[in-house]
Amino acid sequence: MNKQPFLPVLAALLAGPVLAASAVELDLGYFDLASCREVGWKSDGPFGPTSPTFHYGTQKIVVQAIVEGPNINLESHLSTVRECSKLVSTRIGMSLLAWPARSNELFRTSLLRCLDERNYPDEIFAVALKTKSLCTW
Repeated sequence: MNKQPFLPVLAALLAGPVLAASAVELDLGYFDLASCREVGWKSDGPFGPTSPTFHYGTQKIVVQAIVEGPNINLESHLSTVRECSKLVSTRIGMSLLAWPARSNELFRTSLLRCLDERNYPDEIFAVALKTKSLCTW
């Protein structure tokens, strides 16, 4: 009997428990943009010729942070992560956070520093910013 296939299984069992990570999405705030526009068409004549009509609405960019780590769903951990996320987002500003390609690394570094200052007990595996565009008509 070949014992080599059992070696990885045995090594995994002896390595100990694996921490299960989960992620949370935290709302940081929003940033107002120029108004959005939607084109509609209406019939003006008996033969159905159409003409465009424009509808304008308020456009917002909603900024969220996705934070991943073990035990992050525990209320004590989550409250610390929320507190630091709000503090960091206020310091950086929504106008910069609304552009994740430019601000993601700054937010991540600042958040990890804030959590370290508060003696956060677990490791944070990943931090990412995400935006959604909303238009209210």
